[in-house]
Formats: sequence, C-alpha cells, structure tokens
Amino acid sequence: MINAFESGCGGYGYNMAYVGSMITIEEDPVRACKSGINERMIQKPGETIMFADAGIPQSGYIVEYSFVEPPLPVSYDNPRGIEGVFMSPTIHFRHWGRANILWCDGHITSERWEWAPATNVYGAYNRVWSVGWFGPKNNYYFDWYKGK
Repeated sequence: MINAFESGCGGYGYNMAYVGSMITIEEDPVRACKSGINERMIQKPGETIMFADAGIPQSGYIVEYSFVEPPLPVSYDNPRGIEGVFMSPTIHFRHWGRANILWCDGHITSERWEWAPATNVYGAYNRVWSVGWFGPKNNYYFDWYKGK
C-alpha cells in the first residue's frame, strides 16, 4: 500500500516555516503554528516563496506533500536556519526539470532544479525523483526577513 498521508494537497506545498507560521519569531511552538506571518512583515514579497509544486520521495514512489521545506531547519533560536544541516527537500521539479513557484507578491515563475542532498530522510535519492532546491544553499527565498 502506498503512503497517502498528504494525498489531499494535490502536490502543492506552502512555505509553512516562514510564511504559514511564526516559528521563527514566536517562542511557544504551539502558538507559533496557530497563525501565519503578517503580510506587512514580508520584506521582499517578490523574492519570498508562498507555494510551489511539492512532493517527497519514499521507497520507490513519490508522495504529494503539503509543505515546501527551506534548505536549513529553522526554529525560534535559529530563525535564519542551522548552517550545514539540510532538510529533506520537497520542491518537486516535475515539469521537465522545472517547478512552478508562486511568490508572495502573486507572480509565478518556473524554476530549474539546481541542487539537493543525495538522499532524504527516507533514504530516497532526491535527484532521481527531481526533488531539490534552486538558488543559494540557504533560506533566502523562503525567509520573510531579508536583513543581514
């Protein structure tokens, strides 16, 4: 039986880490997940991901996934991410090596697969399934805060 825990999302994920929650600015994780960021806080909406094609490979198949994970794990104590530790990527470049990205200002782009760790948390090979990231090896395109 195929794992369908996220099958209702249609293969589109949202930026829960920075836009759909307040886990980078609210110390209480339960309260942090009960509301999203205020849109006025997003410093460069045209450079901040809101939604994207999403999926996560497992044992021999790919599962639709509701979130697009930033490259670096985040928390209240590490709001810009933990350097050198990569998440399992979930942007699914399923359109001939490209993924559709909806940015916080409402424009849409088609981005090309650039990089990913070799395997994910399930031991699946990310590149084989066209799952990974584009852009720098940090959280810039996910993070609402564009300061230093």
